[in-house]
Amino acid sequence: LKMRPKAVVISGGPEEDPGLDSAVKTVAQLAGKVPLLGVAAGHQVLARALGCRVSQMKLGHHGVNYPVLHAPSRTSAITAQNHSLVVDADSVPGVKGLRVTAYNLNDRSVEEIENTKMRCLGVQYEPGAAVYARFKKLIERSR
Repeated sequence: LKMRPKAVVISGGPEEDPGLDSAVKTVAQLAGKVPLLGVAAGHQVLARALGCRVSQMKLGHHGVNYPVLHAPSRTSAITAQNHSLVVDADSVPGVKGLRVTAYNLNDRSVEEIENTKMRCLGVQYEPGAAVYARFKKLIERSR
């Protein structure tokens, strides 16, 4: 925070890395103080930092052509994914201000979470330009 970043991106990486526990603690301290974008495993770190549960999927999503629906805009995207863990949908409503904004059309798993008040956005898939444009709006709201 001393560096006064405009935003912080929590990038992807190994989902079951023991070091993620310390990342969760760090992100929890940043939440609400700086805009946060979590991508892939970073999405899971962000979700855990905000109070959600993450669990093992039966099969996981590995490859391309995974359809995702962005519920607020009713737009869809075909995505590339590589994960075996998922944010538990039933844990999201327990976090004040957090909502599921996108889900997988094949299995209804959580693909995106957002908290506009805390300026947090998490995406499980490899994001495209539309996601970055929405994150840019969150950053601009903080000025």
